[in-house]
Amino acid sequence: MAIEEAKQTNEISFFGAVLAVGRSKDLSLWVKEFDSLTESFQMAILQLIYDRDETQYVELARRKTTEANPEIRKRALRALTRIGLEEDWQLYTPYLEEETSWVEQMLALRFLENVAPQEALVYILPFVGSRSWWVRTAAFDALLACGGLEQLALVAKDHPDRYAKQKATERLAKEMKQHVVI
Repeated sequence: MAIEEAKQTNEISFFGAVLAVGRSKDLSLWVKEFDSLTESFQMAILQLIYDRDETQYVELARRKTTEANPEIRKRALRALTRIGLEEDWQLYTPYLEEETSWVEQMLALRFLENVAPQEALVYILPFVGSRSWWVRTAAFDALLACGGLEQLALVAKDHPDRYAKQKATERLAKEMKQHVVI
């Protein structure tokens, strides 16, 4: 059985594991054995949960957001960006700290963009000045979703980072242009 093979410490790559697991229409047996599988297979399952929009496995994704292994954690966070619910937004707040990787920061901001809770603004605002282009872009998308044009205007007016002010001004102009009716 393929699942028994996936428990061995063999050298199957992530892509090989995606192909092996991807043949299964139903991931439930794989999910049941998740913790005893090799890292490649765990990452493959989380990837397929994301790809297939498998909302019934949201608890597994939530649980793995605190995984010690950063690759498993990132894939769980990514899966939640698609299948998570609005109440999951607080699972992302630990990843909105300077010490976390830019990928985790970006994923957290992407999730906040999709759920748009007003309370998330305090977590988003520090990242409009991030050194990472990916994080800044995600922060501006989340800021617009959560705080609207008003928050963009505040950043454009008052933010200490010159680039953040410039980006906010550009984004505000673009958004305002889309709202003009001729």
